[in-house]
Amino acid sequence: MSIPTNIPARADSAGKPVATITPSFARDILPLFRVTDIQNMNTFGVRLGDHSWVSKPGNARHVLNHLMGTTPPRMPLGGPYWTDEQLKKFQEWMNAGYPP
Repeated sequence: MSIPTNIPARADSAGKPVATITPSFARDILPLFRVTDIQNMNTFGVRLGDHSWVSKPGNARHVLNHLMGTTPPRMPLGGPYWTDEQLKKFQEWMNAGYPP
């Protein structure tokens, strides 16, 4: 039996190996966006529901910067803002090469 290539090795706080699954847009990222946010941002040409748009590195970085608040305004406008865990998941998705 072979280990799938999309499960990188990691270690927990005790140093024991832990398998993690590479985040995907459809499973992990898209559900983080509210339908209202997707609809509202479409009017500005920001296609949050479209993997081919969000997966462009400049677009992904732009979205993340607004979600983090490093580029104002912080999104979603008026909150609720993404948790550190959600922001980390988005960053992990980017680091994994923007898988669909």
